Amino acid sequence: MKLSIEGNTLELDMLDAGQNARASAAFGRLAAEMRRLQKKPPAEAAEGMKRQCLAIFACFDEIFGEGTAGRLFGGRCQVRRALRAFEKLSRAAIRQQEAFTAEMARAMECYAPKRVERDGAAD
Repeated sequence: MKLSIEGNTLELDMLDAGQNARASAAFGRLAAEMRRLQKKPPAEAAEGMKRQCLAIFACFDEIFGEGTAGRLFGGRCQVRRALRAFEKLSRAAIRQQEAFTAEMARAMECYAPKRVERDGAAD
């Protein structure tokens, strides 16, 4: 799926095992860092914004390759832009996973009645 973020096109494929693993790990690290910042915010607001941006930048770099955040944000640490970009990424990842789950459920429905007939009863 092509994803347009900050005027750049990224290719997101949550059904690719490698990209899915990178995304899952990156999302987990980002969530952990955001929780740390909530629990113990820096004394200066600007430092908190910078740390949020850097965590989001690391997430993009981990999923799409080193230098992606630099291309997307041009070295600017604007927290609203970074958060909106991450929100777009995470929503796209969720949509892909939900679509695949629905597709798998439809595919499995084709086999369920035959298995019940063959085995005699549902488990």
